[in-house]
Amino acid sequence: MSSTFSRRGVLIGAGAAGSVTACNHLGATSAATSQAATVGAHDHHDPAEHTGHDMAKPAAMDDHVLHALLHCKAASEACLTHCITTLATGDPSLAACAERVRETAALCDASITLVTARSSLTSDLLAVCRAACEMCEAECEKHAGHHQTCADCADSCTAVIEAIGA
Repeated sequence: MSSTFSRRGVLIGAGAAGSVTACNHLGATSAATSQAATVGAHDHHDPAEHTGHDMAKPAAMDDHVLHALLHCKAASEACLTHCITTLATGDPSLAACAERVRETAALCDASITLVTARSSLTSDLLAVCRAACEMCEAECEKHAGHHQTCADCADSCTAVIEAIGA
């Protein structure tokens, strides 16, 4: 038995792990869910079988924050793409915007993960995310009159700031 790893084997394993992670994050299809239920010790679709699980749904505030974060992440990714395209033409005017938007997209993504997991660290990360959205909003507002994607990003940052609150 060899103790070395083949690059192909590692990549195939990473791809499989990524697929599992994506399915877990996005939700499995009903067929996959049915298969998983038959494999497990109890039926995850029967509420009576969930005596040992926390069945609480996220609070309405969590849903509002989550919706704002999802929208902001999408808007910031669109804005970042626009900034990079503009920078590629030799126009440096959106360089600072690209930096702020990249931070916002990353923090919204991380915040989405913690909000959906109902992590004890959510409020700490949301405070940082709110600060990033404030800086991103200010930078995007500078370009909103000339670039619709910047205006949309600024609006989505405003929504996150309002949803998170003070």
